[in-house]
Amino acid sequence: CREHGIFLNPKESVFGVTEGKLLGHIVRKEGMKIDTERVEAIQSLTLPTSKTSVHSFFGK
Repeated sequence: CREHGIFLNPKESVFGVTEGKLLGHIVRKEGMKIDTERVEAIQSLTLPTSKTSVHSFFGK
């Protein structure tokens, strides 16, 4: 880690697990997949129907 300038905080690190969540993905030794909770949250969004709601949707 030092060689690449990466610092680990032991209080925020978990070791010896077979699976974990990272940036909205589930990471396993077999590979990565999208967290189904995030997919469901996106699918349940109400689509904007006006110019004002589009701005609100994108946080502007």
